[in-house]
Amino acid sequence: MAGRFASQIAADQAVVRRLESAFEDVEAIELGPPTRSQLLQVGAASALPFVGFGLLDNLVMILFGDVIDMTLCTALGFSTMAAAALGNTLSDGLGVFSGGVVEDMAVRMGFSAPPLSRAQLAMAATKRWERGGQWIGITVGCILGMFPLALLNLKEHEAKKREAALERMFGSVTIAVEEMLCADIALIMTIDESSQELTARAATVGGKDFVFRASA
Repeated sequence: MAGRFASQIAADQAVVRRLESAFEDVEAIELGPPTRSQLLQVGAASALPFVGFGLLDNLVMILFGDVIDMTLCTALGFSTMAAAALGNTLSDGLGVFSGGVVEDMAVRMGFSAPPLSRAQLAMAATKRWERGGQWIGITVGCILGMFPLALLNLKEHEAKKREAALERMFGSVTIAVEEMLCADIALIMTIDESSQELTARAATVGGKDFVFRASA
């Protein structure tokens, strides 16, 4: 009886030692630094969602900003910076809803973070690769999102904005001239340096305005 009891105790002690060894191995893995392969996975998994976010952010900002610049800003005389700010506001608002979609697509494409322990996720090396991946991702995405600039006719847009500014100036100046000089007709002549075009704008009291253009 005593022999069997002693052998049982010895077997139990052997099991305890094996369990302790296994726990030590797991603890060593969890507390050890991530491997280079795991860090590369962290960087890639952090970069791809930000590529999509940067692309959508610049794409939407440019497209909406162009529409706002040609409509609202031209009508009200706001600057191009105001159009860019409003476009950026809309793109950031859209980014709140599209961020989760981009992350889900990245996971479906296989760009998921490696299974790391909490201690490994909190390590400085992991944080550096995570932040570095995000920075590279959003930089690449923003550059890719600039492609609408190659499709927009910026010269035509600027010409339309100058035309609208001249119309506003013409209206205010002719009214002031008519009132100061009690004139029946006010005539303003402007020269467009880019196109070398002479434009004569005239307005009559109580009548219709008319414009005459002549190229140099």
